[in-house]
Amino acid sequence: MGGLATIERFAPPHVELDEQSDRIVGALLGCVGRWGIGKTTADDVAREAGVSRATLYRTFPGGMEVVLDTAVRREAARFFELVTSRLEAAPDLTEMLVVGITEAARFLAGHAALRHLLEHEPERLLPAFTFDRLARTLEVATSFAQPHLQRFVPDAAAAADGAEWVVRILLSYATNRSGALSLTDETDVRRFVTTYLTPALDPSAP
Repeated sequence: MGGLATIERFAPPHVELDEQSDRIVGALLGCVGRWGIGKTTADDVAREAGVSRATLYRTFPGGMEVVLDTAVRREAARFFELVTSRLEAAPDLTEMLVVGITEAARFLAGHAALRHLLEHEPERLLPAFTFDRLARTLEVATSFAQPHLQRFVPDAAAAADGAEWVVRILLSYATNRSGALSLTDETDVRRFVTTYLTPALDPSAP
């Protein structure tokens, strides 16, 4: 896990798109929510966005991979903007972890495209945490979580390792649901956090 401990921290991504680019990204997410990545073509996305295939490629040189990467960054930025104020208001480590995990899980549950991938194409979303897009997503999520965690875990390296660990746990439970733990239920998550996460991240916590 220490590989991410030395990454340079950076601010959560802020993604600004013009109207046409935003419409194409939204069209991609709509198509993926219905059919998944494997069955979604550039023609599908262009038709959904009301543009030509040529316009899609002019707007996003590189095609579907670039549209998909942009969608990932836009949705990550949207989640970070939604959850940041609540994380900053958390009074202690346990509450910060509960807020972060439950809000992330609720965001995933309410996101049609991500929900479809988690339910029907998890091998495309999280294949053993090794492929390039997930590596970038993991790095962004860890870098976002680290400064919040560091409020309560002052050692920077420990906070980076802990942030990566928490993100991996969240992704693991999101892709392999457990009947014993509902990530959208604050009571369930608080029990899990106080039993396992808080003691591991801060052994001095009561």
